Amino acid sequence: MKIKNTFLLIFIIFCFISCQKNEKDESIIKNIKIDYSKKLISKISKNGDFINSNNFHKFSLKAKEINNFLNSNANIHIIDLRSGKDFSEGHIKGAINIKFGELFDYFLSRDIKGFDKVIMVCYTGQTANYAKSIMQLQGFDNVYSMKFGMSAWNKKFSEKWENGISDKLIGKLENTNNQKSSKKKLAYFKCKKSSETDILEIRVKKLLKDGFKKAIIKSIDVISKENEFYIIHYGNDKIYKNGHLKNAIFYNSNLSLKTDLETLPNDKTIVVYSAAGQISASVVAYLRLLNYDAKTLKFGANNFMNKALKEEAFSEKEINNFQFETSEYIEDEGKVEEGGC
Repeated sequence: MKIKNTFLLIFIIFCFISCQKNEKDESIIKNIKIDYSKKLISKISKNGDFINSNNFHKFSLKAKEINNFLNSNANIHIIDLRSGKDFSEGHIKGAINIKFGELFDYFLSRDIKGFDKVIMVCYTGQTANYAKSIMQLQGFDNVYSMKFGMSAWNKKFSEKWENGISDKLIGKLENTNNQKSSKKKLAYFKCKKSSETDILEIRVKKLLKDGFKKAIIKSIDVISKENEFYIIHYGNDKIYKNGHLKNAIFYNSNLSLKTDLETLPNDKTIVVYSAAGQISASVVAYLRLLNYDAKTLKFGANNFMNKALKEEAFSEKEINNFQFETSEYIEDEGKVEEGGC
């Protein structure tokens, strides 16, 4: 009987120790933080990391180039992101109207990679650049956008850009060469999945669901509140040296993990602007994918120093007189997505 009791005692002690060990192991596993940001960056890099590549600027096409493609019967596919009503009142021949939030499903339902070029079109080019960049980060390397949007296609659609330009800050801009912040931790986010592919897909779907309006800000909401933001002038050092928004810092093709990505704050809104808001929209897509609170400045520097931009200014010469089609408008009973700007 003593022997039985001894074995029973040993068995109980063994079970207790094993349970304690298992609980400890499970606790360690639960407390391990997966570095989702670095996993996402790794996947973006495998997909070409086009935001930080030398090809970055080649994915924005002028209206004339696209019109030439149409006349040559090139293998292109045009996606118009404007509202259904505006699309019906005038669009490029052959274009298809897709809601911003439905892009991911549409891309998966079509042989998108079978086209030489898939061209995103919107009102001013800013929404299209944002959408194009999201889908390129997902791995579609044949996606382009039309510079200045439908405003450049025909005078009928140019009102948004014509009303978006001004010279209100010429003579009031700063010339200080502001320095980048010291290195910080990357923006952090949690994810239900742990594989690089799944993390990217989840983040892409989130950005498309959020829409473009969360990613854009007007200059009136930034000027005089510059200290509240981390402002980035992106892309052209000559323009930066000639005058920039107060506290703005110059960056150019250097937002990879190996360069200056870690200089960005993860606890402050980042406002990015380029000459026309096209490039900055693409940069903001990349930053928001990584969970930074980033916004592109509407109409870019054209909104406050148009004449000073010279060759990068929006002007009448950018507006063409290309043909367009109209179609019947069937009102959508569901949520209407205007496509930003």
